[in-house]
Amino acid sequence: MTATASSTGGADLVTTYSVLTPQGRRDVVLTGAVTVADLLEAVQLPATTALLTAGGLVLHANDDLDRLAGGEVLVVGVRRGEGPSRGRTRDEDDDEDVAAAPAALAAPLWAVAGATGALALVRAAELAGGGADAAVPVWPAVLAGLLAVVLAILGPRRGAAATATTVATWTAAAAGGLLAVPGGLLDPAVASPLLLPVTTALLAASAAVALRYASLHGTSAAVLAGVVLAFTGALASAGAVAVMTGTGVVGACAVVLGLAPIVARALPAGSLDVPDHVVVDLSAAQRTATSVREREVASPPFVRGHTVRRSVTTAQARRSSAAVLLGVVVAVLAPVVLLAPLPEPTGWTSHVQLWATGALGVVVSLALVLIPRQERLTAARLGPRLAAGATAVLSAVWFARVLDAGVLPVAVALLAAVLAVATSFALGRGWRSVRASRSADALESVAVALAPALGLLTAGVLAWLRLLASG
Repeated sequence: MTATASSTGGADLVTTYSVLTPQGRRDVVLTGAVTVADLLEAVQLPATTALLTAGGLVLHANDDLDRLAGGEVLVVGVRRGEGPSRGRTRDEDDDEDVAAAPAALAAPLWAVAGATGALALVRAAELAGGGADAAVPVWPAVLAGLLAVVLAILGPRRGAAATATTVATWTAAAAGGLLAVPGGLLDPAVASPLLLPVTTALLAASAAVALRYASLHGTSAAVLAGVVLAFTGALASAGAVAVMTGTGVVGACAVVLGLAPIVARALPAGSLDVPDHVVVDLSAAQRTATSVREREVASPPFVRGHTVRRSVTTAQARRSSAAVLLGVVVAVLAPVVLLAPLPEPTGWTSHVQLWATGALGVVVSLALVLIPRQERLTAARLGPRLAAGATAVLSAVWFARVLDAGVLPVAVALLAAVLAVATSFALGRGWRSVRASRSADALESVAVALAPALGLLTAGVLAWLRLLASG
């Protein structure tokens, strides 16, 4: 749309401007205009409206137009006198209402999470020891499941209480899943006695956290629930595959441990989600015809500052939460793999499986030390590296056990692992060189590439393939 305005008191100077308003773009040709008020009058905007230039300069009605060049593109900003509460988004309201959230509920909810988590551990120990009979404690299982559903749907939605509710939902659902599995259901000679109960607990926790995520969708507290749901769903899927294939707990943990470096490397790219139409003008870039059923997406004329801040804050929270949970998962799975009984030396496949286990511990610890070198977030840097330190220590213990080494080699290996982790912290703080950085990049890439393959070898994929080929 084009508008023309004239002024009787100025020179006959014709200037063209483009104003991006909420109603669309307005192309204006001004003749003899002096102030911004003339431009606002030409595009039929109130005199209290502020205009923003491409360089971030704010213009008001009494400013002179001679500060602008011809062809300048201006954006409508906030109007003078507008209160800070106008135009708020849902996330902004959530952030401002955090102080008013029921912070007193956080402590009781953490207590509920601790109690249900302890109940889950007791039931897991009972199942692992074979002391549980075939009877199922129906009422405790039902009560734990109902508690998880109530917390997921009706729990607090803001502040520390929301975080505690998410954790309590997970622990209550996991406890309900463990209680629902009867003892002695699976023969320990066929598979690990805890594989089926843990898989059931993870599936129940995934369902409860999915309800929690759906109830929190669109709020800042949904970030943690989404990350927990992703990790729990992945672990539950791995457990289900292990149950169907008869792999066992060690094999499932080895495969997941081998995938940990890939997850750590994918966190920076997977944390920030920006729609394509925000950064690309689809109407200008599109070269194919749109479908009849497809809805046309219009690129926004400008991006608001609070939208960018909300996206960056959400991405940082998602990245930190995922890094911490990844470190916890690695710290839990590494002892299961590296402290498991050694396979019997029955052939070359067992030897490959044996040494692949030690190599997996070394490669995973090396990758998790090197990947966070460029991280700026403290949690995203510490989570994988602390897990890498624990994995390195367990790897040293594994090699000492396999090689029948004495106390001195074990102490030297542990000292080397501690020094490696300490050096990684120093490198992360800026003690680096170009040559060392290039070498670290190469080692990181090799470790990330080898880890999944070593995880499969540790799980005994060669023996399984030989059995499959032999019919």
